[in-house]
Amino acid sequence: MMKKLKNIGLKVQITLMTAIVSAICIVVISFISSIRSKSALLDISKGQLDSTSKLMSDKANEYFSSLETFTGILSKDRLIEGLFIAFEGAFYGGAFSTDSDQKILTPSYISNDKLYGDRIRLTAKDYKLKSIMLVSINGQVIMNSIYDEKYHFLGRSLRNGALKGSALSKCFEQAIASDSNKMFFADYALYQTSGDVHSFICQRALAEFPHPDEGIAKGDVLGVLVTEVDQAYINGILSSREGMGETGQTYLVGEDGILRSNMFIESGKFNVTNSLKENIKIENEAVKNALANNVGSLTLVGPLGKEVLTSYRTLRVIDRNWAFIAEREITDILAPVNKMIYFIVLISFILFGIIVFVSWYATSMLSRPITSSTDHLKEISGDVGENAQIVKKYSEDLGNASGNLASSIQETVSTMDEITQMVNKNLENVDQSTMLSEASKNAATEGLGIVSKMREAMNDINGTNNNITEEMRELSEQMVEIISVIEEIGAKTSVINDIVFQTKLLSFNASVEAARAGEHGKGFSVVAEEVGNLATASGTAATEISTMLQESVGKVQQIVNSSKDKIARVTEEGAMKIQFGQTIATKCGEQLNLILENVNSVHGTISEVKLASNEQATGIREVSKAMQMLDQVSNDTQQISTDILKVAKTLNDGSEELEDIVKIFNNLISGKKKEAISEQ
Repeated sequence: MMKKLKNIGLKVQITLMTAIVSAICIVVISFISSIRSKSALLDISKGQLDSTSKLMSDKANEYFSSLETFTGILSKDRLIEGLFIAFEGAFYGGAFSTDSDQKILTPSYISNDKLYGDRIRLTAKDYKLKSIMLVSINGQVIMNSIYDEKYHFLGRSLRNGALKGSALSKCFEQAIASDSNKMFFADYALYQTSGDVHSFICQRALAEFPHPDEGIAKGDVLGVLVTEVDQAYINGILSSREGMGETGQTYLVGEDGILRSNMFIESGKFNVTNSLKENIKIENEAVKNALANNVGSLTLVGPLGKEVLTSYRTLRVIDRNWAFIAEREITDILAPVNKMIYFIVLISFILFGIIVFVSWYATSMLSRPITSSTDHLKEISGDVGENAQIVKKYSEDLGNASGNLASSIQETVSTMDEITQMVNKNLENVDQSTMLSEASKNAATEGLGIVSKMREAMNDINGTNNNITEEMRELSEQMVEIISVIEEIGAKTSVINDIVFQTKLLSFNASVEAARAGEHGKGFSVVAEEVGNLATASGTAATEISTMLQESVGKVQQIVNSSKDKIARVTEEGAMKIQFGQTIATKCGEQLNLILENVNSVHGTISEVKLASNEQATGIREVSKAMQMLDQVSNDTQQISTDILKVAKTLNDGSEELEDIVKIFNNLISGKKKEAISEQ
């Protein structure tokens, strides 16, 4: 990164640094402004949400407190007492049973409704009640301020009918069984008879005056007064949009996590009826804190899955706690800050562009004098460089020429030295050749004597060869005599075979005679048998001896024949070689005579060569001295050329340094060009 920055010009560097500093300042200011603004806006929204939550919860508390007050007043009002007597009379007058659900919209009931209905409905409206119902002491709903022609509650038995076990039934049982005039609450529940959600307050109604005709004394329990909470009125209180923005809303959550009011956003899903039907619970930290009688605010993910700022507090309803929740989405709260940030970013970009333009213009004005000076230095550097290159070229040419001359002289001197050495070597060879020629002459003379002696020796070998041939012939005759002896031995073995045959015949006859003699001839029979066996063995041995003799005769005869052939061949070859040797010895004598003549001739020639070589050696030594002097002159010239070249290089280096300085100024002002960057 730093290397790339060095490749950028001074103008760009200054502009870039100014841009970076400006950008950092703008980003830091924007970031700090954003954080502080968001924090301040969140604090304001938190205070506003807490205020709204407090205001709405006070209204809700006021409503439920008024419900308790109005219910308590009504339970002691003479109107309620009269209504109990009138509608119970209509119920029992109609002969209705009190242990099951009944359809009690009789003419008598309708007559009473016309007489008292408008007044009781006006009372319910004034007290912000949805309805007022009267329940007899045996659990029968005998009056409903709402004209209940579908019998959602009217005529129902809370002990044995469809509403048995419901929240209303339990509330009635608690109120009727109470020793005091305590008030009880039936929390929101879904009722099958109406298919809707209802919530009620139950309190005993006592007779203020005696009614002897009905058998009622003062202070007797007439039944239970039931007032229904108006859910629409509660939703109206919580639907206030003041300070809630687009995503703000308030709602109530019971101890079971079920909604007790409708939400403003996605009310189709998050409403009391659907929450009870689908068992949709809202359980988070804010709800838990509110149900635990805590008040505060925090940021969490709301029921809609978005981050919200939540204010929570406890709403006490009769004998239980509800969670009062006021919340608003963080994105909605911070929307003004985001708009402000967008505006700041836009202004920052415009300001950033202005700063960059001003910085670029200022650096351009500052860099113009430097650029002009560097251009002038560049021209001077170019002139110095060109002159340095010319001097360098001349010095290089002079150095090359002197170098070539020195090389040629060195090669000539080396050649002369080699020629001198060759001449000296030739002189040595001439001396040695003279000695060898003399030795060859003596050797040729001795060779003639040796060849004469060799011819005499060949004659002696020829005589010896004849003697060997004669002795081999006599040996062959002796081998023939041996064959004759072996043949005579073979003839004798035939006599042995005849004797064996006669012996076998005699043994056979003896065996026959012994058999005839019986017991007396058994011993002789054994002897005859053994004689026969000996005869057989002798015959076998004689046969083997005869066979061996025949084989010996064949082998001896073969050896004799082979020896004769070999002796004849060797004798013939020996005679031929002796004759060839005699011929060669004769030719050697002739050649030695010829060599002796040539050696005498060469000896004279070598003497003449020796004299000429001595004269050549003297001339070569003189030429070598002259070449050495010329070599010294060439070395001096080359040294001068080298010194000039050093001066040219120094001048050229100075020119390059000056050019580098110019480049540094140019790079500093305008940055490195692509070619310079690629070279580096």
